[in-house]
Amino acid sequence: MSSASLWAAVPHYVAAVPNPKATLALLRRLEGLTGIAVDAGELEEETESYEEQIGRAVAANPEIAELVERIEAMQVEQFGEDEVDLPSADALAKEFQKFLRQKDN
Repeated sequence: MSSASLWAAVPHYVAAVPNPKATLALLRRLEGLTGIAVDAGELEEETESYEEQIGRAVAANPEIAELVERIEAMQVEQFGEDEVDLPSADALAKEFQKFLRQKDN
């Protein structure tokens, strides 16, 4: 019997809330695997709203904004502008630890 496992990585700073963007990514991958299209219009709208809310929350906290900028810069450095995959959990943890050490100084 064939099987598949799907998962979506989400940044740690938004992992505790429902994430329609991750859900949409999983749905799109499932569509690709099965060849079955799903109407996800409502989920796409929720994803846009979610991204706006997260953007506002990050912008309101300078420390989190700095961390997000570092993570995004690291992603561009590692993968280039066009890559959509996030850095590995280990890379994120190392960067977060570095951020916390600098914050304590």
